Amino acid sequence: MVHFVHKKTAMNTANYLNLILSGYFKNPNTLKLYLIKHQQLAKRDDFVSLVEFYDNCNKVIDEVKRDILNLYNDEKKELYMVLSYKKTNKIDASETQKEIDFLEPNDFKIHLSPITQKQFTELLSYSDIEFIEQTIKQIFVYVDKKKDYTLPCSEGDFYYSGSENKLYTGKEFFEKIYFKKGDLKFPTNCPDLIPEYYDLSLKQFIAEEKQKPEAMLNEILVTKEFITLEFNKLKKLNYGLKDFFESKIGLLKYCERYYLFLKEKLIELKGQPRQKENEDEDEKTGNNFTSTNWFKIGLLFANGEMEALLKKFNNNGTKIAEKLGNESGLRPYITESIGIKQKTSVKSIFSNKDKMDKIITYCNEKNIDVIKSFIDKIPTE
Repeated sequence: MVHFVHKKTAMNTANYLNLILSGYFKNPNTLKLYLIKHQQLAKRDDFVSLVEFYDNCNKVIDEVKRDILNLYNDEKKELYMVLSYKKTNKIDASETQKEIDFLEPNDFKIHLSPITQKQFTELLSYSDIEFIEQTIKQIFVYVDKKKDYTLPCSEGDFYYSGSENKLYTGKEFFEKIYFKKGDLKFPTNCPDLIPEYYDLSLKQFIAEEKQKPEAMLNEILVTKEFITLEFNKLKKLNYGLKDFFESKIGLLKYCERYYLFLKEKLIELKGQPRQKENEDEDEKTGNNFTSTNWFKIGLLFANGEMEALLKKFNNNGTKIAEKLGNESGLRPYITESIGIKQKTSVKSIFSNKDKMDKIITYCNEKNIDVIKSFIDKIPTE
């Protein structure tokens, strides 16, 4: 048997009830995101706090729930009275007992028209109320803990920031996930964030370069080095994904999108005038570049002496620089020239064609033999 509750007057907070029901009847599985979205709108438009919003949601749901439970309890009391009467008068009470045993709150439904100002004409069951109540709890239980959480939802995840007491969805959600301070990640599920990722990642790379000893940054060269490293990351990622192509086809497309983005950035850089690396050092020495640190180290690489030093000191750039009498000034040119970034690093002898040409010309003029491995490393650009 299904029973109905009829309420003659609308609730004072019917706007909250109507809001909840709109989201629920639209799609119960997306109610969570629907409530989050409207909480943010309420905060923006009416200055309603997050806690106040969900408190009001809970109040209206509790009221509807209480109405159904009251009718359920009243019905049960009546059945117990009937049961007592039958037992007292020795009448078969087995059917009445069955009714009591199988009676449940979900047997009762509430007419929505009177309490929603006729916005809804459907019937709402106790199980509907429980579902809505549980949905609100799934949001608010994390809000109370004042921490950061990522929570699943059928229409997309949402992110709760405890420090801000704020919920994020959509693009803002992905910004929180991929651009956490100190934990920058490639936005594999949100390609629209690629330009922002590039800017943040480049900024982080430049900051790390500045921390290196004797750092004298050339913005264009450092940016080129960064782009080269990003290309290498993409190559590795693509190789790793090919074994799982069917399941990762979307990610491969995002990699291709980032690859094209990097190519555009590289083209932009090539259109800019080339800046001098270590401009201050070159200005001080004028045409006498032979007194610069890059030349001193470059000459040793060109004539083969550096190979002997590297072998003697087991590739330890610091010890070689000490041996040469200028640890801090010479060391970066040694270590960067033998490291994994030797083709792109600002300090690498092998990243600058103009300087390598100057060294070779000097050697020819002074009748100094240049080893083949040095010539082989001259950049093509």
